[in-house]
Amino acid sequence: MARFYGSGGGGTRMSSVFGLADEKFIRGNVPMTKAEIRALVMVKAGIRPEDTVVDIGAGTGSISIEAALAATKGKVYAIERNPEGVELIRRNAEQFTVKHRMLCGIFRLSMSLLLEARVDNCRPFFPAWKSY
Repeated sequence: MARFYGSGGGGTRMSSVFGLADEKFIRGNVPMTKAEIRALVMVKAGIRPEDTVVDIGAGTGSISIEAALAATKGKVYAIERNPEGVELIRRNAEQFTVKHRMLCGIFRLSMSLLLEARVDNCRPFFPAWKSY
């Protein structure tokens, strides 16, 4: 597990612990990002409580769930093209009690949701590659 430290009024404090155990997620035949990778992604992303997060290709929703746990006052959009994945995301969001902060759906539907939401102030984050 990775710990994310943020500065508060009285100094440094622990805000979140990332890298939930893989076994805690409901799984199917849909790929899932492993705990160690999720921990690194979450620390590097630096998601703040009020942030809006878009997870495209959300799979089982493991990163979306951790993002929703970090964005306590924000919103998370989990976009997945596989109907089984969408159902797993919904079930995992319910299990981790973050479904009230998450919207998930199949790509075409989700893109229209994003357009309606008028997501502003995007900070692109691409953990898997660098742009040159």
